[in-house]
Amino acid sequence: MNRLSAVGIALLLGGVAIGCTEGSVGPENDGATRILLTDAPFPYDVVERVEVHIVSIAAAATADTSAGDQWITVAEPDQAFDLLALQRGTTALLGEQELPADQYRAVRMVIDTERSRMVRRDTAEGYVQWPVAGELALHALVEEPVDVSTNGATIVIDFDVGRSFHVVNDNHFIFLPWIRAVNQARTGTLMGTVTSESAGTPVPNAAVQVYRGNPNQPDNTWSLAATGRSDSDGSYVVSFLLPGTYIVRAEATQSPTIGVGTVAGVTIGIGTETQTNVVLAERDVSGLAIYGPTSVEEGQEIQLQAVLFGVGGDSLNADIAWTNVHQDLVELTPNGARATVSGLAPGKALIRARSGEQEDSLEITVTDALELGSLVLSPATQTLAIGETGNVTATVTDTQGRTLPNVAVSWSVPDSMGLALLELNIQSITFRAEQPGTYSVRGTAGDKQAVAQLIVP
Repeated sequence: MNRLSAVGIALLLGGVAIGCTEGSVGPENDGATRILLTDAPFPYDVVERVEVHIVSIAAAATADTSAGDQWITVAEPDQAFDLLALQRGTTALLGEQELPADQYRAVRMVIDTERSRMVRRDTAEGYVQWPVAGELALHALVEEPVDVSTNGATIVIDFDVGRSFHVVNDNHFIFLPWIRAVNQARTGTLMGTVTSESAGTPVPNAAVQVYRGNPNQPDNTWSLAATGRSDSDGSYVVSFLLPGTYIVRAEATQSPTIGVGTVAGVTIGIGTETQTNVVLAERDVSGLAIYGPTSVEEGQEIQLQAVLFGVGGDSLNADIAWTNVHQDLVELTPNGARATVSGLAPGKALIRARSGEQEDSLEITVTDALELGSLVLSPATQTLAIGETGNVTATVTDTQGRTLPNVAVSWSVPDSMGLALLELNIQSITFRAEQPGTYSVRGTAGDKQAVAQLIVP
């Protein structure tokens, strides 16, 4: 299930301040540049905090992010911000700085991964696969040039949490940054409620996705512009949308029997609040499914989750009976609907989950405790036209040159807003080219790193 959620940093081009505002970007500008941080609800119920340590923010008048002398530092907060404390258009002021009057086409955020973390609701620290240890520069695509006059302006950087932290299981995330930037003065707000078709009741924690595209064409041709999430009352707010016509889609994330609702032709105007309600159809399905990784290294552990659902629009809560068919290969530790699997010896083990008449099984490959020899990305360079799809595949080998197909690769694309992420797998990643530029795709496995380039003329 695609679980999505949105975050933003508003750079108010205007005086010096550190603080927080509720639902607004603050007072009128006075010629300096202010930095605000905002977020829409995060989709993972087990996560309490997502703390990203922001070192600095810079802006450039050129879209070429490699031009080092073009960057102007706007703020240097050098502190961590909990993205989940900022929701539904709320912003946190990070700092401000005067900028020369110009059109700004690029914004760069430097974060420190060693001082960033994810905290679960049970107070345990979640494991995040960061692409590098230490400082990491992330570039936001400025969707249209931001005009900065002598009176200042407002830039909002939308840092999409759900698309940036890809879930392996509820304690393991892969960080692939996804951020955009817009001029706040040129944006409007989308809001409404998400309800179920069968009962007409509010649907909490529904993922709301806002697309550009032709509703008469397949949805894989649409371009995702922003995301949000409904609250406990089913209401949602997606802020900082540029004017235009959008497709709004909502999907229930906590009830597999409630489906998807789509509304096309939604018009957003500058400074307006557009009300759009979405009704989710019912899915006539029932069953049980196990979700989680399909491989574990000897001496390591993974987390599995069994999801039971039924007809009628309501998720069913029931006891799950777990079975370990190959106790010599893995150790199984059940915990209700979740289970921990520890690798004991190389081989293929089978795990089963059952509740009443519903059952599912998952094969787990246990690999040797490995010493990696090399990581190669292919193709090393590829050129894509706008709208074309490209794939980067990783090949991991051990010190004997043997291919290791089950070793997970962590991916990083600092300029990823020019590329639409279509698919993320254990050793491959697929994009659609959406903006001209040269994009470096970095793969990391253990202590091995490799880089491939995607060129969009």
